[in-house]
Amino acid sequence: MMNKQQFLAAVRLNAASVPPEELTALLDYYTEMIDEAMDEGCTEEEAVARVGSWDEIREQIHTFRAEPNPVPIIQPQPSFHNTQSETNTAAPASEPAKVKRWKNISLPTWAVVLLILTSPVWGTVVLTLLIVLFAVVFSLVVIGGALVISLFAVVIALAAVGVVGIGAGVVLLATSGIAPFLLTLGGGLVCVGLAILGGLLLAPFAVFFVSTVKLVFRGIAGFFRT
Repeated sequence: MMNKQQFLAAVRLNAASVPPEELTALLDYYTEMIDEAMDEGCTEEEAVARVGSWDEIREQIHTFRAEPNPVPIIQPQPSFHNTQSETNTAAPASEPAKVKRWKNISLPTWAVVLLILTSPVWGTVVLTLLIVLFAVVFSLVVIGGALVISLFAVVIALAAVGVVGIGAGVVLLATSGIAPFLLTLGGGLVCVGLAILGGLLLAPFAVFFVSTVKLVFRGIAGFFRT
């Protein structure tokens, strides 16, 4: 029987005409099969024996050869014979070597039972954290929205006061003289200027706030979808 290195060397010898990238995938495929068998408790020789007979391996290598008429495969020395080929499942010849065979990830039975028994505890904790997180996000959205609306209200109020002040200044010019006119007109122009400045500063903040809220809710929706 052959060990892992001897087996891979024999495969590499018989796959000389296989393209390099295909040969790498084929060797990785056999290496993973042997490693999985060794993880299950087999010796290195037993793991190699479980890969399959050389007739089956020859068919798999031939499927990766570049030429249409493959040359006869070289029988490795010592000769490899799978005495367990009738009882063990051999690697199917049609299975692509490029397909990654991921190991199944599963929890042990005691961990599953423990999770079920403690579900009222950790379920309550998780639910509480989700509620707190939702409350915090909702509060920030409400507070931020209220702040934006309040600032816009202040800007609108300043603009309205400025327009009224300018109009009142025109009336005072005709009724009370130049001094009240200049004072009222100046106050109106100041209010209009503050309103314009506030609008210019507030607009990017409002856009940023709306974009952030959309991003947060899109992330929450994506979390629940997964």
